[in-house]
Amino acid sequence: MFSRFEPMDAGHAERLPGMIQEVMGEAGVAFSGLDRIGVTIGPGTFTGTRCGVAAARAIALACGKPVFGVTSLAAMARQAALSMPVESSDEICVAVDVRRDEVYVQWFESTGLVAAGEPDVMKIQAAALIGRHRPAVYAGSGAKKIVETGLWKTAQPLAFGPELLPDAKYTVFLVSRSATYTPLISPLYLRAPDAKPRVSTLLQRR
Repeated sequence: MFSRFEPMDAGHAERLPGMIQEVMGEAGVAFSGLDRIGVTIGPGTFTGTRCGVAAARAIALACGKPVFGVTSLAAMARQAALSMPVESSDEICVAVDVRRDEVYVQWFESTGLVAAGEPDVMKIQAAALIGRHRPAVYAGSGAKKIVETGLWKTAQPLAFGPELLPDAKYTVFLVSRSATYTPLISPLYLRAPDAKPRVSTLLQRR
């Protein structure tokens, strides 16, 4: 499999087209030779999500190919299932720290292939309370904070993978297994952006 993975805080729009061209060149595949296109739709950074979805839509339109959307948490769940430090049949809860004492969370079966719930954003304490009633291991940048709430009456569950991020190769794997696709995919936003335009810079509408 040919892939690129470059964590970045900015410059998504500038770098993404080059990464796509590099991977296509290494694979020796023309865009017309693609069977389907996959993209993570979020939740995640607003800029990164918008750039990825826009690029997937553009390629799908130009090539006449179906485009599949999966949550970024689903891609992370599959990676977590394969990199878990111990064997476990418990569910996997992917938890991403999004500051303000909140996490993006989604539960999956132990293989990381089947979602056991919808993606959501909630307070760390609330995520821990839900977790008390379902055997699970926690993965992602918010996992440790959930486990350290001290709400478990028995031994604390496993928390690992603080560096976990959605990687395209796991998205590709999930998309290759999908039997259906959404022709009009849209970014999945679970909360409002932190950055807002200054009121003084907004133009008055007449």
